[in-house]
Amino acid sequence: MDRMRQSLFSILGNMEGLSFLDLFSGSGIIGVEAASRGAQPVRLVEKDPRKRATIQKNIAFVESSIELVTAPVERFLKADRGSWDLIFLDPPFDFANKGEVLDEACQPPHLEAEGLAIRQRSSPWTGLASSSLTAGPTGSRFCCSSAIEDSRRRG
Repeated sequence: MDRMRQSLFSILGNMEGLSFLDLFSGSGIIGVEAASRGAQPVRLVEKDPRKRATIQKNIAFVESSIELVTAPVERFLKADRGSWDLIFLDPPFDFANKGEVLDEACQPPHLEAEGLAIRQRSSPWTGLASSSLTAGPTGSRFCCSSAIEDSRRRG
């Protein structure tokens, strides 16, 4: 994970002024890294309440504000009306609705018009809707952090 995180943030570079949403946050370390590179606001979404204490320890030393939401990602996306420059998704391997969640996260209002959705994967996802693999209707981009696939709307 450290190598992937290093590569990802080397590619993203300075994130000052960009909003960052981390879905399926786990330990929260991806959001911490985004905040340390200037992303603001940063929101972490993790459904497992047992991980809350670990995430709070990890974000405690960060100078900027990081919001933690303990809720299933599907429920968060239905309720959230925020618009994000960068959305990172790292769902558990056995997550049944990967394609639907990715589609939802990559649509307005969640992803900014020129935003970037990044999903972590160790192997290809199956069952993704075709819209997930192409540029969004407003020019948003989608990539996979383990095999950087960047589909941009051109023209």
